Amino acid sequence: MISQNTEIIDLMIRVLASDGYEVSACNRPKEVISLLRRENFDIVLLDAHIAEAPYEKLMEVIRRVAPTAEVVLITSHAFPDAVKHDVPDISFYLVQPLTDDKIRNVLNV
Repeated sequence: MISQNTEIIDLMIRVLASDGYEVSACNRPKEVISLLRRENFDIVLLDAHIAEAPYEKLMEVIRRVAPTAEVVLITSHAFPDAVKHDVPDISFYLVQPLTDDKIRNVLNV
């Protein structure tokens, strides 16, 4: 989980941990590489709204360090397919506002 929004991080941790997932989170883009190298991730949840680094740049890092991880982009776009061509490596989208059910549904696809 990569986000600077503590509400998103707290919600994700609560929902995913209660469903038995192991969750690691970072809120600074500079921590992404070391976190990805330390642990083997199946899924990376990436907030599109990170002030210090555009998500496209973070996607480059994720693909370089964890090329097999599925990436779920958390966005406020009402029509996420409209931005999908911008970053083709996105596996799924979570559109805000987030709910427990939306989070669970995207992980059960």
